[in-house]
Amino acid sequence: MIREETDLRSALNSLVRYIPVHNESLQLRLEEERGIAVLALSVRSPGIQPRHVTELSVGTFFRIMRKLAGSDWKPSRVCFEHTTPTSDATHRRFFGCRVEFEHEFNGIVFRSSDLDAPLAMSDAMLARYAHRYLDSIMRH
Repeated sequence: MIREETDLRSALNSLVRYIPVHNESLQLRLEEERGIAVLALSVRSPGIQPRHVTELSVGTFFRIMRKLAGSDWKPSRVCFEHTTPTSDATHRRFFGCRVEFEHEFNGIVFRSSDLDAPLAMSDAMLARYAHRYLDSIMRH
């Protein structure tokens, strides 16, 4: 559904809205302030080690954003609440940017202007249909 949105902002807003349909344990929020955007993630899974779930989820959302915005897209930084691993080389290699640990949130930080990037594969009619369908699922 997010692929059908007109721009990255619309796609991420839809992802934030409909993530509970896909995974009730994840909560996303998109924030913008002074030219900086943050896609922040919270994991709500009692009894599950959140570090691995969080890293996998942030990595997945990073890949989704790169797929939508283009292979040259890079965030400014990626942040994790948990402690720094013995080596963060794998994290830096995967994300291609600065990675910060022991931060106040888990998420991806990037330029707000990136949100205006049009999506090449968008289809407004399919997006409307997908919204209606997902809204009907969420009501139940």
